[in-house]
Amino acid sequence: MMSGFKISFSIEKDRCIAVGKGKVTLNQCLHAMNDIVNNELYSPKKKVFVDLTQINYHPSYDELNSIKDHILFLKKSFKNKIGITITPKLLPIALLFETLVRPQKINIKFFTSLEKAEKWLEE
Repeated sequence: MMSGFKISFSIEKDRCIAVGKGKVTLNQCLHAMNDIVNNELYSPKKKVFVDLTQINYHPSYDELNSIKDHILFLKKSFKNKIGITITPKLLPIALLFETLVRPQKINIKFFTSLEKAEKWLEE
């Protein structure tokens, strides 16, 4: 199985979709964010859906801070909702991450169900 991220765009839902698969690294996560914001189809007004349910990655606290710092660096590129689906095993890390970015007014939320993520993105 190929690992990494596949980035696509839904014209119908006017959103960017990133799907992670396999064993991924911190650098692949950072590159995926760059690939999203540098894509000619992307605009900061688009919602972003990220599916992390198929990845094998459990970031350390330092790596989590690196991801947070990179999102803050790209903050002007993420003005709409970012919905992320994860496995229940990643929920504690995701909740910590939400706490780290909340003061920065980044509209990011983690879900363990695709349906709940879709509903939130549609609100």
